[in-house]
Amino acid sequence: MTDLFIVGSSSPETAVGNQILQAAATLELKTDFFELSAGHGDGILRKVMYRFCGDYPLKGRSFNAQLRYQLKAKRPKYLISTGKAPIFSTTLKWAENIGTRTINFSTDDPWNPIYLAGWAMDALSAYAHVATPRTANLEQMQRHAASAEYLQFGYSPSQHFWTDIPEQPSEGEVFFAGGCDEDRAPFFRALIEEGIRPALYGGYWDRQPDFRPFHKGIASVADMRRLHAEIPVSICLVRRANRDGHVMRSFEAPAMGACLAMEDTEEHRAIFGKDGDNVVYFSDPQSLVVACRRLLDSPKLRRQLRENSHQLITNGKHTYHDRLNQMLSSASLG
Repeated sequence: MTDLFIVGSSSPETAVGNQILQAAATLELKTDFFELSAGHGDGILRKVMYRFCGDYPLKGRSFNAQLRYQLKAKRPKYLISTGKAPIFSTTLKWAENIGTRTINFSTDDPWNPIYLAGWAMDALSAYAHVATPRTANLEQMQRHAASAEYLQFGYSPSQHFWTDIPEQPSEGEVFFAGGCDEDRAPFFRALIEEGIRPALYGGYWDRQPDFRPFHKGIASVADMRRLHAEIPVSICLVRRANRDGHVMRSFEAPAMGACLAMEDTEEHRAIFGKDGDNVVYFSDPQSLVVACRRLLDSPKLRRQLRENSHQLITNGKHTYHDRLNQMLSSASLG
């Protein structure tokens, strides 16, 4: 009998499903893994289906049939899915009936118009327990799901660790990894206008001429370990359309020894305390410029913040081992 059945993405290496899989190994749980992408399909046909049918999983029926077959054979004690997994409510209810406790770690806001889908909302209400890493939708989640809790993102010690190599700001003075969302662009335009060179990693930055000289490609986890150490300041922005109060990198970056200019949110304040203790906060493009200038002008402060935030996160029970333990404990009580 399997202890844990994970439905998630094992690629890229940063996916939460992959982090939970690693955490399960540290807990010595007998675990099986079912690839999330198999239910969504890909390519042009998926885009056509999205336009005319909404975000309905292209291969949902076959995915759910295969999942039921696996669950019947493995009889796991728990099933954990991540994000908007293409598991139908009928499959979740069936799993509960055969004795499998169902859990979802809701990595994105399901009420974000980009992700909103009727079948997914039906599924969300069918899970025995849902964990949400955002306080902004916790009350909604508690009304919609059978059981729900706020559970922060975390980090993986095997991937997110401090290499402690010297600063070498040849690529840029500030580092950011993430997509070029429309509401992020003003922050980096403000930096460029003030003569602060960003090193921008992630998708779509090269589509805008003013960012193209600063776009460096896509960063692997190994790249990020190096970049957080080499580049003097790392920037952490949330996704506002997703109602984020913190993001995965809120924990991963300090675990990798970053000196952080952190977007000022209630969740970040709850994690990192007041300004200057572990991170420096900003709330708009101009305050980001001020925060970065403050850090760039003080190597001593940068070093202190690297050490403080690293110790805070790595000594604070913020690993995915801790998060998995919490989800299993909460689901058992529900």
